Amino acid sequence: MTAPSGPQGRATSRRRFVAAAGTAAVVPAAAALIGGPLAGTARAATPGDLTDYAPIPAGALGPALNADGYFVGNITGNLYWVTDSVYQAMFLTTRDGVVLVDAPPTIGHNLLRAIGAVTQANGRPAHVTHLVYSHSHADHMVVDVIFPGWVPFKNLAVSQDIPDWVSAQDVAMGYQWQTLVGGHLGRLGQRADGDLQIAYVADLLAGARATVASLDPAPFFAKYGNNSWAIFKAYLDAAAADVASPVIAKYLGRLAAADVFTTDNAYVMFEALRVEYGMLGPFGDHP
Repeated sequence: MTAPSGPQGRATSRRRFVAAAGTAAVVPAAAALIGGPLAGTARAATPGDLTDYAPIPAGALGPALNADGYFVGNITGNLYWVTDSVYQAMFLTTRDGVVLVDAPPTIGHNLLRAIGAVTQANGRPAHVTHLVYSHSHADHMVVDVIFPGWVPFKNLAVSQDIPDWVSAQDVAMGYQWQTLVGGHLGRLGQRADGDLQIAYVADLLAGARATVASLDPAPFFAKYGNNSWAIFKAYLDAAAADVASPVIAKYLGRLAAADVFTTDNAYVMFEALRVEYGMLGPFGDHP
């Protein structure tokens, strides 16, 4: 059966795909690649091209999405949250209208559908009177610091200042919250999620400190001679693998995707140790 053409047809097809797949995670990335600047250059991946990863712990996953590709749930009172399993938003219904916190593009018009369903049920107006824009991806405020149930996104959430990002975890935990609506993924967070991530990041930092003190660069110099970039690439890759290995083993099954981004996170932590924490190891000053 063919889907009707035009925006309505595309929306219907997308909802059917999301419902059949059980997740909306692949939709934004695929759409960006197929319709964006890489159109015409991408090739279809075959199963042999794709890496296998450990199963996601059940506790890291949020509630199932509905047929339209979203979930809306109550947090407390008149406060609600919406997710498409990739991004999240929340809204407060009042007698005067709706206060909306963030409007992620992947959720799209489903955000208004969710608001409409809730306000129709509780007899309050559906129009949005205020929008609170919590953050952009570049600045990484608190909403993108803690990832409940999952390891942080690649390169420690693409952060530009690793020491401050590490400290931001403690800042976030310093607030007296009980429920966290993070910027991403598909479930609410509790304080135990923040404590577990802090332990994960602390293990990365401790591992980086141990590796910078113990990893001998001599074999890399011997192998690559005057090719400085090859020396550093091999050294840094080996360091990242050394830091990541025990952390992956410790958190696999406890934090989702521990085997996906931990090596990338370890690489960034190791570089931060040398560049931002000032622990240069064998590449420091020598008398």
